[in-house]
Amino acid sequence: GPPIQRDSASPTARPLNFFVHIHPRTNMPKPCGTNESGETIPIQKTIEPVMDMSRPISANIRPLPPITFLYGTQTATSQDYADQLAKQAANFGFSDITVSTMDKWKVLKEGKYKGSKDKHGDEELLVICTATYNGLPPDSAEQFDLFLNTASERNNKTILEGLLYTVFGCGNKQWRTYQQFPIKIDKALEELGAERFFPAGQGDADKDIDFDFQDCIKPNPESNIVPFTSMQGQSDIHVEIKYVEDAPEIQSRPVSANATILARRELQSPDSGRSTCHIEIDVSKLPPVDSEALYRPGDHLEILPANSPSLVSRIAESFDFNLDAVFEVVPESLKGVSPRSLAAEIRGRSSVRDALTYYADLLSPPSRSLLSVFEQELRQVDPDSASRFYKLAILGDDNRDQYGQFITTCRTIADLSDQFPQVKRLDFASFLGTVHVMQPRRYSISSSSSVHGHNATITVGVVDDVVNDKHYPGLASSYLSQAPIGSPISASFRSSSGIFSLPDDPRIPLILVAAGTGIAPFMGFLQERSLQPNAAPSTLFFGCRHPEHDHIYKKELDEFLHKNVLSDVHVVFSRLNSESSVKYVQHEILQHDAALWELLQNGPSKLGAHVYVCGAGAMSKEVRKAFGAIAVKFGEKDADGFINRLIEEKRYREDVWG
Repeated sequence: GPPIQRDSASPTARPLNFFVHIHPRTNMPKPCGTNESGETIPIQKTIEPVMDMSRPISANIRPLPPITFLYGTQTATSQDYADQLAKQAANFGFSDITVSTMDKWKVLKEGKYKGSKDKHGDEELLVICTATYNGLPPDSAEQFDLFLNTASERNNKTILEGLLYTVFGCGNKQWRTYQQFPIKIDKALEELGAERFFPAGQGDADKDIDFDFQDCIKPNPESNIVPFTSMQGQSDIHVEIKYVEDAPEIQSRPVSANATILARRELQSPDSGRSTCHIEIDVSKLPPVDSEALYRPGDHLEILPANSPSLVSRIAESFDFNLDAVFEVVPESLKGVSPRSLAAEIRGRSSVRDALTYYADLLSPPSRSLLSVFEQELRQVDPDSASRFYKLAILGDDNRDQYGQFITTCRTIADLSDQFPQVKRLDFASFLGTVHVMQPRRYSISSSSSVHGHNATITVGVVDDVVNDKHYPGLASSYLSQAPIGSPISASFRSSSGIFSLPDDPRIPLILVAAGTGIAPFMGFLQERSLQPNAAPSTLFFGCRHPEHDHIYKKELDEFLHKNVLSDVHVVFSRLNSESSVKYVQHEILQHDAALWELLQNGPSKLGAHVYVCGAGAMSKEVRKAFGAIAVKFGEKDADGFINRLIEEKRYREDVWG
């Protein structure tokens, strides 16, 4: 038969939609005193057991152990999962529950695990939910990572003895470093004496990470351990708000505006049909990355975008929101509310307009929680459509999760309203509790502070997806490409020191590989090296589509070539000649294998070159294969081993995205 779908909201392994109806039996046979052979048997009176109230009822019942949920996060996703698991633990009867960031784990302060080491079930449980960035820990897990490193270096194999643990990692498979930090934790905890009580889980943000989380923690009939489960839709959320009458005019933003857009120019030609903007920003008010420089080549500028006034008005009109109303979220009502939601993020008073403009992620797919709220509202006005919606968006006829398929055609909250216009009103408090808060976007800085002083430039590829003749703009790119010159924005620096930074010795040659806007950090690299008289020239491989459309920064690159900051520029155009076998940067790299091998082995001043790759994840994988193939051609036996050796030596670095 078909696979059994389990009820993720049940603490047992009950099949979905499985019910047992119990009716009292009324035709009980009367005792007759004979058996089936007709022999007479004595009827014995049943003696009811008597409970000895002098003994404690729970004398032989072992209490549930303490349980700690730690999270490391940049976007609140891991925190959300930790909160959900803690809530389910309470439902299962756990009473000693702790939820905190990884850096606030009590063991870090105490230096070792000091709990019970009873092998009969009294050990403390530790559940870790964490993300990773370029293989490194999130900001809230740096001290935790240091603790693991220090304990491992000291080879202390008993420091966590008696602790039971499991790990759930969040990441994106497009990144080479997918799950690198969660895997490190899972391995290190075991090496330090802890015992894994449930297999590590993984969530892929490139697809449906919430489904991965639910699938990982669903009850497993083949396991003797009952994992913690969470609700499919969280439709029982009840955020409370209070409206403020005659409130003075206010502006509520997650982060105060601290930078200013100074200039913007289009880098692509009008015939390309696409847009890439070079944007110059005054960043003089931002905290510097270190004491010696405001920012360094390779660093990122993190920008918090805003929704367009037209989109805000459209959402308000669709769901009957009063944009000028001022409200406050009642703090006591936030228990159990996702930390990814608007309600958890907005502090103090805010107008509805500001909440929709600066907080709500209106251009991402609607969350499962919002779909549950929407389905309930639709059921009030159109039960038949609600039943159809439930099968399309939540659970299909085969009891399979439909969310992933549904959001391929319902890509935004506005789509939800367009496809089911029967819903003309949504409770704003429920909207706050189920819509995700927008996340900042990171852009590689395409300038050097040694050249641009207190200004920084970024290179923004403007996203405009067209599906069935409908345009879907990118949130941050459309915001930055349309904001008037002089507009204040919210920004912060993110250091790439040790991850994607220039080598300390400028005599080391660079091999730079980029496609599209991946060239951005290299513009900063080349500006910096142009000021260093003893710097070795760099070699650039750059992928575009067409020389007359998107050969961005051509003038600047020609100037670097003229000044010998660049020794070679290899530009390959994927749409110029359909019959050419050389279309992408990896193909061009293979065309120059001997020269590249010489640079890697010797180079000027006998210093081997460092390789930097920036662009889409798919491109970076092919580039790695190309360098591996070159290594094998010139005598290396293991292509992957050669690349990994370069990575360990910090001579092969990537800054890629999905």
